[in-house]
Amino acid sequence: MVSGGGSKTSGGEAASSGHRRSRHTSAAEQAQSSANKALRSQNQQPQNHGGGTESTNKAIQQYTVDARLHAVFEQSGESGKSFDYSQSLKTAPYDSSVPEQQITAYLSRIQRGGYTQPFGCLIAVEESTFTIIGYSENAREMLGLMSQSVPSIEDKSEVLTIGTDLRSLFKSSSYLLLERAFVAREITLLNPIWIHSNNTGKPFYAILHRVDVGILIDLEPARTEDPALSIAGAVQSQKLAIPSPELQQALEVQRRQESEYFSRRKELAYIFQVIKNPLSGLRFTNSLLEDMDLNEDQKQLLETSVSCEKQISKIVGDMDVKSIDDGSFLLERTEFFIGNVTNAVVSQVMLVVRERNLQLIRNIPTEVKSMAVYGDQIRLQQVLAEFLLSIVRYAPMEGSVELHLCPTLNQMADGFSAVRLEFRMACAGEGVPPEKVQDMFHSSRWTSPEGLGLSVCRKILKLMNGGVQYIREFERSYFLIVIELPVPLMMMMPSS
Repeated sequence: MVSGGGSKTSGGEAASSGHRRSRHTSAAEQAQSSANKALRSQNQQPQNHGGGTESTNKAIQQYTVDARLHAVFEQSGESGKSFDYSQSLKTAPYDSSVPEQQITAYLSRIQRGGYTQPFGCLIAVEESTFTIIGYSENAREMLGLMSQSVPSIEDKSEVLTIGTDLRSLFKSSSYLLLERAFVAREITLLNPIWIHSNNTGKPFYAILHRVDVGILIDLEPARTEDPALSIAGAVQSQKLAIPSPELQQALEVQRRQESEYFSRRKELAYIFQVIKNPLSGLRFTNSLLEDMDLNEDQKQLLETSVSCEKQISKIVGDMDVKSIDDGSFLLERTEFFIGNVTNAVVSQVMLVVRERNLQLIRNIPTEVKSMAVYGDQIRLQQVLAEFLLSIVRYAPMEGSVELHLCPTLNQMADGFSAVRLEFRMACAGEGVPPEKVQDMFHSSRWTSPEGLGLSVCRKILKLMNGGVQYIREFERSYFLIVIELPVPLMMMMPSS
């Protein structure tokens, strides 16, 4: 049984005290026969508390508990109800009778290699903190933490209790192995792990499973005289550690994926490093141009160049996609002109516009270009450029692309004002392929770098309190992007 605050386990882990392969079929058959015989006669014979009989009775008792839980678990699957492990333990005491057919069914499943009887103990751990959130009743005894095995324990708080740090129970070399296993993507591929109790020094096989509440650790006592244990402490036991062909194949796939992942990381690190050099050149050139006597058109071109250079620097310097996913992505808040953003966005698509012989139609009110707003200029620029470039890429050759901006000034309750900007980027025909649009809304399964780019930009826009839709109408398609940005107190603009 597991003690702890309402912890749940899923699948086979909840239905048994361990998710391990049966060691020997003959042992399981013998256990099944012995258990059934004992169940038939346990009400007919007085209980003997001698060593051998007591041990057998404990095993039979645990079989009874496991079999009942297994039956409840199977019934919950058939009824569609969720299986609450802790509640099941609360509602059935040790001495509750279990039909013999349930015991037989459970032991038959053991014999088929589904599970094995609980010779060990269980500990449930919160994955991120190593905090114990549940443990089986025999865990203290197996780890040598009972009061009789630790004389001084009466004067101290319990060594093993809810909230204990798992690492305090094992030798330093052992908890280092556990720490490495906890960060592995496929934790079961590392099973079993050879660890030692900190209190008694006894060795255990630790079989780890990642479940809904954290990590479930199945500890099985190991024999130190087992010749299958290597001197390095790695488990080579043929009973537990020889991987099946399927496991070997999965492990090889994982290694290959990790190798490709790290190779890609190295390539990206190299690209980020070498791209900084031409960026420095652009920054220096722009600084020289700023000191020259330029006319208005030249100043506008310089502003656009500086904005694009800042955009590249920002993207290269901050590629933390995870922070975008979890909402911890930091946005800047500076004052800028909307016209500077639209100019920088348009400049990033003009080469493709010319290559495809397209006509870019800009419908942006003059008063909006000189409007100042507060927000993250570079990130807004990045988002709008990505969406507009997608429209340009898939617009019909020699056709046209329209960039329309409709502003609406809103008065806030606190006296501040905000402008609602509605961007419409349209082209004739179907436009962006459906799979790219799906990538934008389902980032976990994007099929192309372009799909990833759309997905990231949609998330950034959402963090800026904006949104995007892709709409297909008769003979045309368009992105509809809406974002609301605060404006300075003195800014005045007629509502459109």
